[in-house]
Amino acid sequence: MFTKTDISLLMKNYIHISVADISQLWELTIKLQLQDQELRRKSNELKETIVNLHILSKQREIDNAKMRAHDILGQRLTVMLRIIQNEDNLDYDLLTSLTRGLLAELKAEQSETSPQDELESIQQIFAAIGVDIKFEGDLPASTKQACLFVDIIREASTNAVRHGFASKINIKSENVCNNYYLTISNNGHIITTPIIPGSGIKIIRKKVSAHSGTVDIMLQPLFTLSIVIPGGDSVEEGTNCR
Repeated sequence: MFTKTDISLLMKNYIHISVADISQLWELTIKLQLQDQELRRKSNELKETIVNLHILSKQREIDNAKMRAHDILGQRLTVMLRIIQNEDNLDYDLLTSLTRGLLAELKAEQSETSPQDELESIQQIFAAIGVDIKFEGDLPASTKQACLFVDIIREASTNAVRHGFASKINIKSENVCNNYYLTISNNGHIITTPIIPGSGIKIIRKKVSAHSGTVDIMLQPLFTLSIVIPGGDSVEEGTNCR
């Protein structure tokens, strides 16, 4: 960089010319400008990401609410239909009791009821129409996994009674080699044709897939759902479900 300066000294005029090497300073200035541009770009990307996360979070809440409504309403309707189909003299008190608390259950927050209480409630409701649900083992220690298992049990039991007219449902839950295994079999009608997954199976697959798990369906000797969820007890533990 060159600079020119006029200097007056002892009635004479002088010109002072100086030369400085600012190559490094110039390079640093350009580098800082580029970094500033990059930071602004990253800041805008972060803002967009935050907005998208809020959108995804709301959509996930909507999807969860839809699946929860499907599970609970499907269970109650299945039980009510079985009562109507099997009894000549309808027990109206029993039918009425099945509708009590339905709205509250649909609105219930996930922290209000433990997974074990949810499971026992499912067993009691189906027992009222003569469907015996036996559970062997323990629910996962992780709240998320335990809630997932309860949701699957509810949906699978509903499907077994509604479509297979099952009267006995056997469930086994175990933790093996840091993976949770859930098997659900029933004594309902044996399917001889290839199974076409309906909304119930699709919902189960979607829920299990969200936990990086797998779902297998076996038709012989009994209709059986086999679910594997990785992680075992390594996932964060909790105490409540709904």
